[in-house]
Amino acid sequence: MALSSTPSGALPVKPQAGVIPAPAAVSTIRLKIDGREANDLQAALIDCVIEHRRSTPSTCTATFSNWGPVGGSAGFLYFNRQLLDFGKTFTVTIGLGVLFHGRIVALEGEFPEGAPPRIRVTCEDALAALWERNGFRSFADVSDADVVRRVATDHELTAQITMNGPTRKVIAQAGESDLEFLRARLQAVGAYCWIDAAGRLCAAQEPGGREAAVVLDEGGALRELRVQADVRGQSTRVQARGWNVADKAATSGIADRTAMAGEIPARTSSGAAIRETAFGTVDRFTGEPTVVAAVETQSAAAVAFADRARSFVRGVAQLTEVREALPGRSAELRGVGPLFSGLYRIERVTHRFDTTAGWRSTFTLERPWLGAPA
Repeated sequence: MALSSTPSGALPVKPQAGVIPAPAAVSTIRLKIDGREANDLQAALIDCVIEHRRSTPSTCTATFSNWGPVGGSAGFLYFNRQLLDFGKTFTVTIGLGVLFHGRIVALEGEFPEGAPPRIRVTCEDALAALWERNGFRSFADVSDADVVRRVATDHELTAQITMNGPTRKVIAQAGESDLEFLRARLQAVGAYCWIDAAGRLCAAQEPGGREAAVVLDEGGALRELRVQADVRGQSTRVQARGWNVADKAATSGIADRTAMAGEIPARTSSGAAIRETAFGTVDRFTGEPTVVAAVETQSAAAVAFADRARSFVRGVAQLTEVREALPGRSAELRGVGPLFSGLYRIERVTHRFDTTAGWRSTFTLERPWLGAPA
């Protein structure tokens, strides 16, 4: 799919088979710099990679041809920093949706043998700013959600938080970056975060998110799929141990597959159940040295068990088109057999473009159960 085949600079996206098409606006992809359409820049696009990962800054790397007519002669098109420059916003949209929005943080010149010069930009979304600040501080009698809101406020971000968890006597940041600190608080309750299209810092615990599932149908948008159920690393029980400083007493918590009962559909098998049937029971242990209450230790055990359980079935789905989605959202695989069809949680999203294959997306998926054999 060459850019030159679309005079307007819009890149067509193949509609998904079996799904009612959305309005025509969602069939095009456009680039914007500081909120303005950049059709000439889009026509020079050679390749682009957009990466979304859970609780990690989203990135976009785009390469453009950098040679053409300048003032009546040939020369470099974008080395003047008038269009592509540090701090400018870089947005990739699909119709009314946003695939990426962030700021340019790096410029790179490329001079390949036998080809015109190129310029490459690297961009990161607002979550990346949390890497740049670290500190030492403590919070008393707060929940992890309270701390996430405080970090968002410190970085002038509006927060949208859907998290539950115990109130902790003390939470401390000991020199790590704000993003490392934030991710530790999210991990403590099995949550994850992202920056949404409105620029808000969002955090949630619900596996799969609240949006409708992205449908991936064999013979439709799904071009290729690799999926594996692997019992290695699965546990039948996780025990967490901690220490209550005030009482000078050990605390403990135990979690087993009942902690995942709400995520395992009827007539399917969890990784823990298959592991126990095939290889016997296996206990794993996790330490929580800073835990000060038994309820925190029990929460740590449940989170550790769920984290392992959800990685039981993993897959990589390659799509024939670019699809708007973020990690945490559900994807439904159809037509891939009784073991692997059904709902998954998206863990990673990669959008790619090059002048040979055009735009396409890759989703990394996982879930804690295997379908019943036919």
